Amino acid sequence: MSAYKIIITAIAALALIGCASHGRQLDTNYIDTIKKGETTEKELISNLGAPMTVSIMPDGLKLMMYMHVYSQAKASSYIPIVGSFAGGTDTDTQMLQIWIDQDGLVKNFVYSNNESEINTGILAN
Repeated sequence: MSAYKIIITAIAALALIGCASHGRQLDTNYIDTIKKGETTEKELISNLGAPMTVSIMPDGLKLMMYMHVYSQAKASSYIPIVGSFAGGTDTDTQMLQIWIDQDGLVKNFVYSNNESEINTGILAN
């Protein structure tokens, strides 16, 4: 195998290793169609799948939570010595919280999407 192919293979492997995700990515087009007092719990599960967690609140409402987290290491993390000073990750987090009433209808919901940068190494703030 030529040196060129070895380098390309190594870079591809590092790119794959530098990514991680948890949960199922949320369909924001579907989230825009959710209606309070109309959308049912069954419709939510049919379109979004099973929630990550389900809790019963003290007032009897059911709280369904969906979350997806995707992190990717910054390229600088892989550079010898430089990574010790300026490494880190970029992270995208989607969260959907839905309150279901006793009739099985959406009472309220909150969607958030947060992109953040985590710096590691000596130069991290």
